[in-house]
Amino acid sequence: MQGYSAIEAFGTMGIFIFVIGICVAVFWGVMWWVIFQKAGYTASLLLGILMMIPIINVVLFLVFALGEWPVLQKPK
Repeated sequence: MQGYSAIEAFGTMGIFIFVIGICVAVFWGVMWWVIFQKAGYTASLLLGILMMIPIINVVLFLVFALGEWPVLQKPK
């Protein structure tokens, strides 16, 4: 009877963790996309993708939090 080695066990677990990580990243990107879309930004999909990049996400968050939202601007 042959048992599994530690490398095989970690390899399987690594694939599982990778798949879960991809699912979380897609979910996170879609949630930011919806938030930016509801705030009235036109490039909301691009902004949702950019929110997954370190440092850029902090800058975008500050712009989003402190800037004027297009949906709240008064019509001219």
